[in-house]
Amino acid sequence: MEHINKIREILQPYFDCDSRRLDFISKFAASLIRARTVVLSNLSVMFNPKVKSESNYRRMQRFFEKCEIDYSQISKLVVSSLPNVKFILSLDRTNWKFGNKDINILMLALVYEKISIPLCWELLNKRGNSSFQERKDIVSKGISILGKDRIECLAADREFGSGKFFRFLKKAEINFHIRIKKTTVMTKYKSKVSSVTTITNC
Repeated sequence: MEHINKIREILQPYFDCDSRRLDFISKFAASLIRARTVVLSNLSVMFNPKVKSESNYRRMQRFFEKCEIDYSQISKLVVSSLPNVKFILSLDRTNWKFGNKDINILMLALVYEKISIPLCWELLNKRGNSSFQERKDIVSKGISILGKDRIECLAADREFGSGKFFRFLKKAEINFHIRIKKTTVMTKYKSKVSSVTTITNC
């Protein structure tokens, strides 16, 4: 019971919910640590030993069916447990199909000791690339969670290499390392226009 109270104490500043819900989240977190799995049927055995596992299982199902979790609260909790240093942010998108449904996730992750930790994400209700507004929104959310002073830079693939997005990052004072296509045209000194391959070969 002592370890559950300790978990509750750690979680309380980050979860704006009533005591019963916070108690559930604390017990659920303790069960995750002990079971080392996210399978509910396995967690139900450890969740509350005084109650039948079938009842625990139904309670966990009801929680995830009815409770809306603000994942930015979890991100803030994770960030609070990390050293007070600057981090690299990684922006990426993944798209696959589950049956006939497209799963398209835009994700901003925090890189810590060669591990990417999800900071915030958005399920895009479409196929293909994200829009400028979607990229702006998720990076802005990441800045609000982490704080601009703790961001070393943003790294991303060439899908995100648009002038509009570059200007947004520059205005937000976020350093970035983003690949661009070799066919990209750039304006040089005195408005001279050149392709990226021409510039890099100089």
